[in-house]
Amino acid sequence: MVRKFLLAAVASGTLIASAHAGAEMGADVFSRGRVHASAFGTLGSAFNHDYIVGGLGLGIMLLDGLELGLDGEAWFGAKPKIYKVSPGIRYVFPTSGSLKPYVGVFAKRTYFEGNIKDLDSVGGRAGVYSRMGEHVYAGGGIVHEEYKNCDRTVYTTCSSTAPEFNISLWF
Repeated sequence: MVRKFLLAAVASGTLIASAHAGAEMGADVFSRGRVHASAFGTLGSAFNHDYIVGGLGLGIMLLDGLELGLDGEAWFGAKPKIYKVSPGIRYVFPTSGSLKPYVGVFAKRTYFEGNIKDLDSVGGRAGVYSRMGEHVYAGGGIVHEEYKNCDRTVYTTCSSTAPEFNISLWF
């Protein structure tokens, strides 16, 4: 079920991007008042188990280039199941080309199924959006996260740095 969802999300993004490839851009999708939805899928590991990770996000541009967003993700395929909710702020730098660099900060709450205590974290990200179509961007970069009140008897590390990739639709 989760694999079908992830495959459908990636296929939908690819189809939308293909349909819009090469289209001329109207108003800047990173201008005030614009809304965006994003989706991602990846693999992850925690507690010596491998997971399939899927996520969705929604954001609004408060000012030109400045986005307030909320992301959610779910980790499936092993126990405990893991769910994460993350509000964040991202700034997309104005450039004249199809590449748009970004930086951002976020807070995250991680919920674990079972008797594992929930975990809070804060972090930052940097990367670039690449225009794939009129309202479609692919994003890629790096994200660093620091876990708060991290119990070293439960976790092998209290921070992580990883690549991030997503497909974003802007309205």
